[in-house]
Amino acid sequence: MSDDPFRTWDGPYVLGALSKDDRADFEEHLRECTACREAVGELAGIPGLLTRARPPLDDPADEPAPDLLPALLSVARRDRRRRRLVGASGWLAAAACAAGLALVTLPPEPADAVVLSPMQQVGDTTVAGEAGVQAVRWGARIEVRCRYAEDEDSDESYALRVFDRSGGSQIVGTWKVVPGRTTTMDASTAIAGDDIGKLEVLSGEDVVLRLPR
Repeated sequence: MSDDPFRTWDGPYVLGALSKDDRADFEEHLRECTACREAVGELAGIPGLLTRARPPLDDPADEPAPDLLPALLSVARRDRRRRRLVGASGWLAAAACAAGLALVTLPPEPADAVVLSPMQQVGDTTVAGEAGVQAVRWGARIEVRCRYAEDEDSDESYALRVFDRSGGSQIVGTWKVVPGRTTTMDASTAIAGDDIGKLEVLSGEDVVLRLPR
């Protein structure tokens, strides 16, 4: 078992449940811990999925079970180890049913392509990229495309950090380099599209690409 004291903070961080001080401590830890960055990226879609959960409208006495959130996060982490979050909607439905919560299916979001804009290169990076944000009812969809040089280190990992207009931030995805190729990373956040103030691509602790909005 990992002795990392932050190893269970990924879920509360994604859901905005950490205090201001704890959030700052965890974001400092994310700069150095690849495992936690990957865990945060894999749970980033939970806020959007949770917005699809509603109690039955004809019985107001039916309330979500108080242990629903721990159940969701537990199932997510177990599923992540087994299938790296493939079939996320399946485990969410199973966890919700186990907690006695009904799911109401919402109409699908429009499948319009995210409009991309060039990202600003920061420092001496050789990485180039574009990014875009699309507002949806549950928050925002984000797409990032990065192009890497042939000699780029394939062991290097990158992370996408999203800032809201109040200055808060969260890591919403991580990925590995494919030297000489373009990598597309799709992410989601519960932050409303109009409230997103800036996107940053990180290599370790360093910002390599930035998109102000």
